Amino acid sequence: MKTLTVICLLVILASVCLAQEVVTIDLSIDRGPVTHRASGFLHAMTATVPEPSLVDPLKPKLFRMWAEDWHGKGEGAFANYARVKKLGAKMQVVISDSTGYPQNGAWPGDDGNWAGWESLVENLVKRAKEKRCSFEWDIWNEPNVDYFWKRDQARFFETWIRAYRKIRSLDPKAVIVGPSISGYDRKYLQDFLTHMKANDALPDKLAWHEFGDPRKIPAHVEEMRKFMQEQGMRVMPISLNEIINGSQATKPGITVQYFAGIERAGVDGACHACWGDETAGVTACENQSLDGILTHPDKQPRSTWWAYKAYADITGRLVDVKPSATVDGVAGIDPKTGMVRVVLGRDGKESGPVEVEFLNTRAGTSETSGKVYVHAERIPASGWKALVSPEVAPLTGSYTLTATGVKITLPDFGPSDAYIIRLGVR
Repeated sequence: MKTLTVICLLVILASVCLAQEVVTIDLSIDRGPVTHRASGFLHAMTATVPEPSLVDPLKPKLFRMWAEDWHGKGEGAFANYARVKKLGAKMQVVISDSTGYPQNGAWPGDDGNWAGWESLVENLVKRAKEKRCSFEWDIWNEPNVDYFWKRDQARFFETWIRAYRKIRSLDPKAVIVGPSISGYDRKYLQDFLTHMKANDALPDKLAWHEFGDPRKIPAHVEEMRKFMQEQGMRVMPISLNEIINGSQATKPGITVQYFAGIERAGVDGACHACWGDETAGVTACENQSLDGILTHPDKQPRSTWWAYKAYADITGRLVDVKPSATVDGVAGIDPKTGMVRVVLGRDGKESGPVEVEFLNTRAGTSETSGKVYVHAERIPASGWKALVSPEVAPLTGSYTLTATGVKITLPDFGPSDAYIIRLGVR
């Protein structure tokens, strides 16, 4: 009897382990226009490097850069403004980056001296106006991190207020962004907003960085929107102007999950953060690799570049994606062509097949048959290595529609992989 019980338990456990995760995509639920709000980069490039064929297809909507060309490589907001404008993207300038982050004690307000800080802000704003550069002004980077801010919070708040007033006096219509803290910290953000409201220095866009679990992004955003509403503040746009931590930087699966969280939250924009690259001593902040999604120094796409490309290829209207335990993504349908495009990403230790169920797929059917053509490609997590192209999955082909839609199974879905799916047109 005991033997039979053990066997039954093993059978149950085996069936649980073999159960596939299911992602459901409902083409009848409209989530708004495709804007590629999650496509953006920190520093990332010069006016000529990387070449346009590696940047333009990603449809970036936001860049965040220091103002000056520190290294004589053509870096910085002023040097890149024409290129960014041609892309149709916005540019945030990190004013604090122009200080070099003093290590000698000369921080804003030391010994009651604010002249250097206010002069720096004034010169940058005047220069931008003279050159007709329409920047968003990000006053200070990560003031909650000791490396970037070595004084107390009260001093930072005063630093912010003085910069805010100087910018407003020179350009009343300027867009001011902040506080751009490292990671979501509810108390810090609430204290910041409360203090700035009392001093008539609220930003035009509330900004912070997200480096952890992208599935928490919608809740974080909703929490801050609710707080602003409850405090009688204008519910301002939110900018996640750095996303993806160093341990996640080479993983296309988690990259796609950031896209999904950002789209659900409806934030204003986001920028990929930059970290150390494969080679010791090389930083993706300064090697024109789009924050490490290209190899250095030869500028070849890594798997994460392909994840950005798949996201950029979605056009038309976003539709609803119900994630599974470890898989999430973004999907859209182009009303002009009936083409459905999807990018899915996996994060975690799980691997194996994943079922994708498309509901209400009539927009993707052929005119004559009641069948739908599916094309799928896997983006394997290739780490620091270049990836020539995604791999065409064996499931590609025609599928018969059921009353509800169509189901496909994605094979070999590794823990950090991503998948691209096209449905409707051969």
